[in-house]
Amino acid sequence: MELRENAAVLGYNPQGEIVKLREGKNELICLANNPNNTRFSVACYHRDLEPYMARGRELLAQKITGHKRDDIRWKEVSEGKLSLPREPRTLYVLTGTGFDATTNQMTDAYLRWVIYVPFATPESTGLSTKASDSAPWLMNPGTAGAHIMINPQESSLRSLNQHCLVRRYRSAGSVWISLMVRIDDDNPTSGSRR
Repeated sequence: MELRENAAVLGYNPQGEIVKLREGKNELICLANNPNNTRFSVACYHRDLEPYMARGRELLAQKITGHKRDDIRWKEVSEGKLSLPREPRTLYVLTGTGFDATTNQMTDAYLRWVIYVPFATPESTGLSTKASDSAPWLMNPGTAGAHIMINPQESSLRSLNQHCLVRRYRSAGSVWISLMVRIDDDNPTSGSRR
């Protein structure tokens, strides 16, 4: 909660371009849902990841996706052309199949965490590279895009759907933009409690 209040917020204007909706006062940047997408997805990440994330969005705008997009960014990081910190940095991602603007409720909400650890390997982390919903695991080992995936089990997130609240920001002259900014950790039935 302390990170949410001072995070920078990025969103989309009617032309689908990224715009800054709020200046940040801490290390977190939150990217609102793209209203042109059918699924709901918001992300918050450490500001040091912004060059890497912005480059990913730039390549996506050029219709470069998947492994090709990864390979380009990883090569640019390795060559020193693209900044990516070598120390761990976190990304939070909340996805869902839909969002009801009248109730500010998401459907089928799923929250996962990603910790970027460039060039990490199973040997350097002690983590498996086998995907798991019950334990952290290392994805893309040995590359600039190496990261630790933390995917909670779907069953542990059932009540998350009832406790996701969305705050809305308005960009100058644009439509309303939605961004997940709070999970109700105070509710004793919430699956998101720590």
